[in-house]
Amino acid sequence: MRKLFIVSMLILFYSSVFHDFAYSKRNEIQLHFLDVGQADAILLETSTGKTMLIDAGDQHHEQQMMEYLLKLGITKIDVLLATHPHHDHIGGMDKIIETFYVDKFYMTSISYHTKHYENLLTALKSEQIPVKRIERGMSISLEHYLDIKVLGPFKKEYEDLNNQSVIIKIKHGKNRFLLMGDAGIEAEEDLIKHKGELKTDVLKVGHHGADTATSDAFLEKIKPDYAVISVGRKNRYDFPDKSVLKRLKDHNIAVYRTDQLGTIIVGSNGKSLSFITKISQHHDNEVNEKRKNNF
Repeated sequence: MRKLFIVSMLILFYSSVFHDFAYSKRNEIQLHFLDVGQADAILLETSTGKTMLIDAGDQHHEQQMMEYLLKLGITKIDVLLATHPHHDHIGGMDKIIETFYVDKFYMTSISYHTKHYENLLTALKSEQIPVKRIERGMSISLEHYLDIKVLGPFKKEYEDLNNQSVIIKIKHGKNRFLLMGDAGIEAEEDLIKHKGELKTDVLKVGHHGADTATSDAFLEKIKPDYAVISVGRKNRYDFPDKSVLKRLKDHNIAVYRTDQLGTIIVGSNGKSLSFITKISQHHDNEVNEKRKNNF
């Protein structure tokens, strides 16, 4: 009851931003690639108000992430998923669990002894949220018109923990989204061997555009039209790597970067896609760009 009151008050406080997606046409979705610096957080929102949050950024951007969700009028996260236990993916997850109702929580069986991981486990225990262990081949239920499949990780252990990231494919009508977490080339090679259909329309680029991911062979296999890179402004790693940007350009893939465009919202009605970019954290203006593709 106390959590409901607090969330309701916060929504009233942050409701200065008008959000009408929940009242739009039925069976539509939006994927919000949140501007959380050198980190990852992806919100899948349906027009009926169902939500799935994949990763939750780091602790340095947790406040602006929560404000963004509250501005959308969100009180409940139907599915919360941690792709892997690095701090730039789970650092803000304990605050999400403490602030919002979380119906289902998914993560892999990887144990990772860090403060951020322990904070996550403590929050889950405090809110009495059971952990559902995610495995390749699983389907995640959110809406009857969405097909959400777990394509990876393929192995229980990789030398590089990033390759154990959960890989998600979302099918909405004719539109397909492939979310790579921090998975690199070794995980991509395992995915290429996968016999299922990998053609995608929107690729969330693995590991923030590092040169250890997004190989030519992988791009040739999945043939995306668009690529989204979640990356921090002037980050110390100099991501996205120039070689990755060149590969994307060589494959004629349109690139959207959170360091340049802020939060990126991809809308889907099952037939066409629209792109809206919101430069809000560091700029006063809002940039809207829509591109339609009929499949």
